[in-house]
Amino acid sequence: MPVTDEQIQDSATEAENGYDVTELKRRGRGRPGRGAQPSQVVAVRLTNDELTQIDAHAAAARTTRSEVIRDAVMSSIARKREDAGVATAIPLDLDAIAHACERFGVRRLRIFGSALTDRFDPSTSDVDFLVDFLPGRGDYFHDYFDLKTELERIFGRKVDLVDAGAVRNPYFAKSAFSSAQDVYAA
Repeated sequence: MPVTDEQIQDSATEAENGYDVTELKRRGRGRPGRGAQPSQVVAVRLTNDELTQIDAHAAAARTTRSEVIRDAVMSSIARKREDAGVATAIPLDLDAIAHACERFGVRRLRIFGSALTDRFDPSTSDVDFLVDFLPGRGDYFHDYFDLKTELERIFGRKVDLVDAGAVRNPYFAKSAFSSAQDVYAA
């Protein structure tokens, strides 16, 4: 069955406007989501030369065009974070993090662990933080757990939140504190 110009235009318009995931699921087409969080399809205009280079890279790496584009985007973000002085394997919404820290009485928040390395796995890794709270706040319990919950919301993944003042294991302390990078300081 030949494809009509109208069908091509309808598909192009749908791609330009973004896909309605609910409609795609109803129609039974589309790919499954990535990870625990919903994914979005984003239309990007590329030249034929750019597509040819992406496809060649994907073929050489035995991966998909989408993975090549995702890797390029994440590498670009990582370079920008390095330029800003914080080199992490995942994007940091520093404004949202600062707002959470101010709300829950944080004096200092540092990221450590796999998020600072190439061992970070976007589909399974959690994000590790060392936290110091401001002295004199009355409700440490709620500040701790509310901050943990808010960081998990910001990152869309599990967060391990370690009270820096409670670290007793010297081996853990040496590893965590030596690699930790500040993401917030009051």
